[in-house]
Amino acid sequence: MTDPHERAEYAKLCLMAGEKATKISAFPSSCEYFLQGTSMLSEGDWKNQNYDLNLRLHTACAEAQNMIGKSKRLRNDERCVLDFDFVVSSHRFRAL
Repeated sequence: MTDPHERAEYAKLCLMAGEKATKISAFPSSCEYFLQGTSMLSEGDWKNQNYDLNLRLHTACAEAQNMIGKSKRLRNDERCVLDFDFVVSSHRFRAL
């Protein structure tokens, strides 16, 4: 899949599937859905209209990984969210 719009739509479906899996405490499955969703988005998606989707996927992935004890991957997702949130917040602050 190469079209950015299709990739974002697929990532949204992965987010929805992961959230449903989380609701029934199927954390290993939810991790897989969230990871698949994050793999569909590029680093540039933190800077465009997919920022919220990217943030939700990485945050949900970190929470699900915490539930199944994958702390090393959890730290990577937390750092990714914090790094990009700082960058975006800095740009928003400068614009004001």
